[in-house]
Amino acid sequence: MSEVNQVSEVLHFFVDMIPVPQGSKKCFCRGRVASIVEAATGHAAARKLVTKTAKEAIEKSGFIKIEKPDPVVLHVEFVYIAPKARKLIDRIAIWRTVAPDVDKLTRLIGDSLTDAGVYSDDAQIAALHCFKYEVKFADASRTERDAGIYVWVGPLNSGVEEHLALVPKVI
Repeated sequence: MSEVNQVSEVLHFFVDMIPVPQGSKKCFCRGRVASIVEAATGHAAARKLVTKTAKEAIEKSGFIKIEKPDPVVLHVEFVYIAPKARKLIDRIAIWRTVAPDVDKLTRLIGDSLTDAGVYSDDAQIAALHCFKYEVKFADASRTERDAGIYVWVGPLNSGVEEHLALVPKVI
């Protein structure tokens, strides 16, 4: 096993798009021929945009690819604009508990980061922190995040024991 990549910099970027899932499939049959296609519309364009944005962030930051078998930590926030009917009276944001599923959203990010050359394989992701929430519609005085996808990715430099020691403090 190689030494853990000691790149201290964490790659961070924002993708200005409504998050799109990857992974659900639809099957169509025409006569005796079956075709399987991605269920989410806009999946290919979304993956290209995430990959392009990640490549631009790599170029600006000088981030060094995390090679196999070094572990990766990935933090992703999927932020949506709350529908007007949603009551966010005293809140800046609220958890999004409707489709799309968070695992399908992260699949798009994992594959896009592989395509962008952030790491060799998304199987290297050993720690994943993911949030899916809604914010109020934008106004000039707001302090919450814009709708879109926020990504932080870097080498997982701590051992499993150190990482697990943090879990009770987070929950």
